[in-house]
Amino acid sequence: MIDADVAGVAFSADPVAGDLDVITIDANFGLGESVVSGEVEVDRWRLGKRDGSVRDAQIGHKLQWVPPSSGHFEEMPPAQIDAACLDASQLEALRELAVTLENRFAWPQDCEWAFADGVLWLLQTRPITRMAARWTRDESAERFPNAMTRLTWSVIFGGFNRSFRNSMENILQAPFYRGPWFERIEGYVYGDTTAAALYTLHFQRKWLERLSQGIDVEPSLQALSWVHDLPQTWQRDQDVFLLEIGRLQAIDVDALDDARVLDFLRDVRDLGERYFLPNIAISFAQRNIYALLYRVIVGKLGHERAPAVFDALLAPAETRTALVNRDAMELAAHLRRDPHLHAAVKAADFANGPTPEIAAAWPEFNNAWHAFLCIHGHRETDIDLISPTWGEAPTVVRDLLLALVDGSQHDDHNTQRWQKRKLAVEAQQQLLDAHDDYRYTTNEVIELARIYTVLDDVEHYQTTRLHPLFRRGALTLARRWLAQRALPCIEAIFCLDFDELTLAVAQGPHAVSAIAEREWSAYREAGERTPRWSLGEPVDADVDGAVHGTDPNHRSGVPGSPGVVEGTIFIVRGTEDFGRMPAGAVLVARTTNPAWTPLFYRASAAITESGGPLSHGAVTARELGLPAVMSVRGVLQWLRDGDRVRVDGQRGRVQKLD
Repeated sequence: MIDADVAGVAFSADPVAGDLDVITIDANFGLGESVVSGEVEVDRWRLGKRDGSVRDAQIGHKLQWVPPSSGHFEEMPPAQIDAACLDASQLEALRELAVTLENRFAWPQDCEWAFADGVLWLLQTRPITRMAARWTRDESAERFPNAMTRLTWSVIFGGFNRSFRNSMENILQAPFYRGPWFERIEGYVYGDTTAAALYTLHFQRKWLERLSQGIDVEPSLQALSWVHDLPQTWQRDQDVFLLEIGRLQAIDVDALDDARVLDFLRDVRDLGERYFLPNIAISFAQRNIYALLYRVIVGKLGHERAPAVFDALLAPAETRTALVNRDAMELAAHLRRDPHLHAAVKAADFANGPTPEIAAAWPEFNNAWHAFLCIHGHRETDIDLISPTWGEAPTVVRDLLLALVDGSQHDDHNTQRWQKRKLAVEAQQQLLDAHDDYRYTTNEVIELARIYTVLDDVEHYQTTRLHPLFRRGALTLARRWLAQRALPCIEAIFCLDFDELTLAVAQGPHAVSAIAEREWSAYREAGERTPRWSLGEPVDADVDGAVHGTDPNHRSGVPGSPGVVEGTIFIVRGTEDFGRMPAGAVLVARTTNPAWTPLFYRASAAITESGGPLSHGAVTARELGLPAVMSVRGVLQWLRDGDRVRVDGQRGRVQKLD
């Protein structure tokens, strides 16, 4: 249809390298058939998307072409065999076209084009649906900080993929991206950074950029109606979920045979998958609404004021984590008021909770303890099913209470709530005064950020109700199989995937005993090493300075909370370290989750291997006035317990002292 002088294809990203900042172009003289057929050598360019700079150019030895006059493959005229078929101005025109298409459809595009008599024609365009995955810990380190057991991953992997597809296609209405977002590799969970970047760009370009600029506000908000509807839909579905949780809790698993225990586990898994369906949409919306709000604050009030204003705006959001912490504070108050009780709890073996002696001498504390675990005992300390919940590990809860007693902040909750609301009103007024042209949009974004702060937190809190149920069923099988000497230890059952559990039930546990022993050993080995941050980097890149420079005594991360502190570090790898953390230590961890919050009351500063200024660790540190540096790669290998460091939370730097 077009008598092309030159034709070809252009990708507004590099699908082979998974690079979203590069435009790739394949071209040849004549019609585009010679390019798309893949039968002849053609010219190839890689251009910088922003500036059009030529990153790479490969001028092919083009022996054939398809002239528009014939429409068939013919020998290339000798003068054109090794000549570039596009000049600089044509490359720039193609770059502009690719960028325009990507912005228009809010997704990287694969287009076909032709130049005829100096005119550039767009022939067709479609979304790129497959790109090379870039597996890094960027998207997974905070959610999955530790080595992951095979059973846990086999249980949650399907739920993640279904949630991913449902969230992106049905809710976000984005093109379908082929391939999983997360994978378990070398014992750890990695995220596809390319997939995360694609959907973030789609969300931002389709809605958030228009909102932040005050462009087409009403249509944009209407298109974002799913963001408003999702909390109500989730609340409705939560009622069904909790009823099912109650039904499963009432089942006496010990009275079931192995086959029916397996059915019980399958029911728990399937309930989780149904409940988890909107999870990624919730997390995705929250993260991007946070990013938009933060960008608005920075644009109007500056980088230095942004963290404090952001925290103040979200402080009134009544999260479930805040409720748990308040209840823990009230429980810890028993110890603070009575030094004898404090000493008794600290000295006692709390493997089963308060001892009979403590229960008899302090019945009020004993009742409060059991009430606390009755309400919050399903809370997990790690997402992995191998980790016990608070209800199963009373010593962990005891250690957290002791951390709260040793901490310096014991303000009245009503006073705190009043102060937070006062600061929130002041911060909101400052932002609205600075953003007067778009007051309605700014208010809307603030309200959405608060809604999703609560929703994301309570969704996680309720999801963890599945954790003790699945552990109960799995440990029932483990005890039976351990008695038959089919497992090296009771925890090894979590190193079998769900299909292997099914095989063991069908053929007997000895059918998988060799697998259990091998994978248990592999899991422990993985837990002893720090995972590579990116699978494209050398194994020791985070340790030998290849990532952070050559100074062995300095590391840079992301500023999390301002302030400078010098202190002795204590590495917290898991719940077994909670009780050993000294008061005033610099807390060092791969990441922290809401269940770890009481540890911050004992710390003088915090350093984490993952996360950013909006992560749990950073927000908690700012609330308590602790300096914090996030995303310091390889920190658990670089530092050792007892090392003295200087933590500069304002600049995001950590210095190892003598």
